[in-house]
Amino acid sequence: MHSGRKVLQLLLYFGVGVNLAAICLFKYSGFLAGTLNRAAGLTLPVPSFILPLAISFFTFQQIAFLVDVAAGRTEEPDLLRYTLFVVFFPQLIAGPIVQHKEIAPQLDQAYTSFHRKSKENLQEGLFFFVSGLAKKLIIADFLGGIADPVFSAAAGGMLPAAMAWTGLAAYAFQLYFDFSGYSDMAVGLAALFGVHIPYNFDSPYKAVSISDFWKRWHITLGSFFRHYLYFPLGGSRCGRLRAGFNLWLTMTLCGLWHGAGWTFVLWGMYHGFLLILGKVFSNFSFRIQPHQIVSRAVTFFLVFAGWGIFRSTDIKSMLNLFISMSGLGRTSPAADSLLSGINILFIAGAAAIAWILPNTQEIKHYFKNNAVHPALTAGGGFIAGAAIAVVAARFFFKIEPAAFLYYNF
Repeated sequence: MHSGRKVLQLLLYFGVGVNLAAICLFKYSGFLAGTLNRAAGLTLPVPSFILPLAISFFTFQQIAFLVDVAAGRTEEPDLLRYTLFVVFFPQLIAGPIVQHKEIAPQLDQAYTSFHRKSKENLQEGLFFFVSGLAKKLIIADFLGGIADPVFSAAAGGMLPAAMAWTGLAAYAFQLYFDFSGYSDMAVGLAALFGVHIPYNFDSPYKAVSISDFWKRWHITLGSFFRHYLYFPLGGSRCGRLRAGFNLWLTMTLCGLWHGAGWTFVLWGMYHGFLLILGKVFSNFSFRIQPHQIVSRAVTFFLVFAGWGIFRSTDIKSMLNLFISMSGLGRTSPAADSLLSGINILFIAGAAAIAWILPNTQEIKHYFKNNAVHPALTAGGGFIAGAAIAVVAARFFFKIEPAAFLYYNF
């Protein structure tokens, strides 16, 4: 019995090691070689690979599966069922990171439930898919046209303060609606097959703390790092100092997961530091608790500043951006076109949607709980109207198409 457990453990280490080796080879080998060359004056060859599509997601999904099988939390499927779980396309490219025990039983029943609830699946699926499509094609892509020139300019030098603030604001809401749109589309596509995958996005800009933000932003990624890294490191059960280090290391690796660059590492370290501060201050009881609106505003500003680190291509560009935002930049002819009334209005409208309106799953639950006829949420009129709005908006605002941002991670 003891030898059997040891063999199982060795197989687990081997399987996890293979997955980590694959993502390190394709995603981080060039970054590591380049860093060593600069730091130690070496001349190591810098490998360059075409990044396999979705490697950041399916490797983590497979690691979670291996750990769960070894721990007895999920059954060991046959090869065909396992392959179906891994390549289920609605969430394959950019999440959510799903667990085998949640999805495999639904895939087994998908054929039956598809025929039994085909109308309900179609209504829910189209509602989520079209909602996500509108977020991506109308809001996110338009904001990308504002943000991209600003960060390109920051790579070359200082900017006017207004231009730097506008560009970062545009990116903050571009990323929000880009990822929210993809998450809705993934939920919608899966629902068309009778499969309910986890919501990966829950109005994160309404968060009242950094901890709350990470319970709302990329929910399944946060859950993965918490269960498969933070807890195995000891979590918060091994003293405050060690718990703080565990949290900081987890978030640093979370930042590195997003990309092979020092700005991603710094962004992860930044969020780790903020989470540690949140835990420190939560240990003190204040007689007067801050109002929720103030908590939301402070949290958003901290997240907003972090996106400047995240989006910058390198340390120099990041410093140029933040120095420019402080008012020490310079004037630029490009600033006038970016600071047009329509651009500012679009950013303000995106902010109002993110801060005030309910998200897609809240709208769904409202209609369901209030017995509103499904045609209002996913009927032909809604689908046709939304499709027309997408086409008209892209034509009117001359929006250039762009890939989903999380495809890059």
